[in-house]
Amino acid sequence: MQMKIGRIGQKGNFCLYSFLMVLVWLAATVSLSADEFPVKERYYRGQFIGARAMGMGGAFVAVANDATAAYWNPAGLSQLITNQMMAVYILDNNNEIKLYDILEPGQRLKRKQLIFMGLTSQKGGFYWKPLVNLKQEDVYNRVTNPDGSTTETWSDQEYTLNAYGLTLADRSGFLSFGVNIKYLSGKLGVAEKRKVNSAWEEPEASISNGKGVGMDCGLMILGDHLNIGLMVSNILNRIWWEDYSDMTLEADGNLGLALHTRGLTLAGDVHQKFKKRANVWYHLGLEIEPFNRGSKNGRGAGVPVFGRVFLRAGAFIKKRIDTNQSGYTAGVGYCRGPLIVDIAFLEEAKENDDNSLGRTRMYQLSMSIAF
Repeated sequence: MQMKIGRIGQKGNFCLYSFLMVLVWLAATVSLSADEFPVKERYYRGQFIGARAMGMGGAFVAVANDATAAYWNPAGLSQLITNQMMAVYILDNNNEIKLYDILEPGQRLKRKQLIFMGLTSQKGGFYWKPLVNLKQEDVYNRVTNPDGSTTETWSDQEYTLNAYGLTLADRSGFLSFGVNIKYLSGKLGVAEKRKVNSAWEEPEASISNGKGVGMDCGLMILGDHLNIGLMVSNILNRIWWEDYSDMTLEADGNLGLALHTRGLTLAGDVHQKFKKRANVWYHLGLEIEPFNRGSKNGRGAGVPVFGRVFLRAGAFIKKRIDTNQSGYTAGVGYCRGPLIVDIAFLEEAKENDDNSLGRTRMYQLSMSIAF
């Protein structure tokens, strides 16, 4: 028995020391300033991943016990009981964020999109996540020049960015540690034709490819009824663009608490950029399993004959220097045998520069199979 306790202590210390080393590395690299880059930095994080997490308002850093842990907190993968394969799909999206918020000028985000695919186990896994997938055709612009001539332009624009990740997780007793190693691949393309005073000029096209690497690290303290989660994302994330300066993404931290009781999970997260301290996100969420009171996390034993049903609700506030955003979410989940289906709804209000109020509405579907 003493030998077993000693080994657990050593493995736990290894996890803790590894995490502390990562924080030291982060402290040495977070001061690196970002160079000129073609896309606003905040869009490299992507959006809420997983209908279960979205239904809980994004309060998932200390929960993270399904395949989307690769996004929310890689340390959470150690909680998996079986292997899991998951796909996440946006059913409908009227997002009013347009491409000119990211590039100049632009259009709406695509309404339907596959946004995550993952294959995970208790020790790690692989995932693919498109961060951005935008396209605009026939953008028209007319300008009157100082000499009285007119210039008309028609342009096609496209911006894609994908993340491919390897996730590793290790658990010893109540302590779990995880890491994401990411490869980023993107493309910025612009094709333009121009007419000056009814005379066509030679069409122009420009395509810039970007490649990058990065890392996320997570730590979880797992208790019988209380989980504490810490996630540090974008550690030394760097992207090299062909026609732009290299870019170092800003790291950010996520701290979460999750309280588990019979048939109920309450969770809260705080998300903050390390350099832009004014950018803070707050998330609150809950999950209720009304027909089964036998498990603390909604994925345990005691399954009713008709399967398991989960009800979720959440809210979030995003405070930025220029704008404030707030919203609420709701969701429902069903689990029977190896099949898990979750669906969620998000309603978000955004304060625009002219003090008007824009709204985003999104429906998300997650399907996973345990094996």
